[in-house]
Amino acid sequence: MPVRHFSIARLSLVALLLAGTSAQAADGTISFTGEIVAANCTIPTAATTVTLPKVSTSAFGASGTRAGQKAFQLVLKCAAGTTGRNKVSVRFTGDDTQVDPVTGLFLLTSDSTAKDVGIAVYDANDDWVKAADNDSTPPVDIVAGDDTTVISLSAWYQSTAATVTAGTVKASGNIEIVYQ
Repeated sequence: MPVRHFSIARLSLVALLLAGTSAQAADGTISFTGEIVAANCTIPTAATTVTLPKVSTSAFGASGTRAGQKAFQLVLKCAAGTTGRNKVSVRFTGDDTQVDPVTGLFLLTSDSTAKDVGIAVYDANDDWVKAADNDSTPPVDIVAGDDTTVISLSAWYQSTAATVTAGTVKASGNIEIVYQ
């Protein structure tokens, strides 16, 4: 019997030691802040399609080369009485089949036949608005009511390797409206 009592005591001690190691010291804290606003802007066309021009594979000389610029605009309708903010911008998002979180490029869909290229979007200042990077376009004034709020952009093919393989290009992602 004494051995059994000793084993229970030993197990109790081990359990107590293990319980003590499961507590963790905090190395820092995190806080979140945010705001919900009554602004109401929408993109009237549910799907925006940008058709880039045909370009030669020789237009790409190294990884990161862009070619085939196509200017386009996102037109927003902002409801009359929009309050809370007076500027708006957009950012681009998507899942890991749509955007590359490292490069910020829109990825080609599986039915594309071109290789080693993605789509990059640049703002009116020719700054890259990387998808999935929480980058957003420069804010523009909200024009509420019957008028439209316009965000000017351009899309480019952008190489991901020194050599690009010819073929069809298709890519897609999401647009989020951000209020400033």
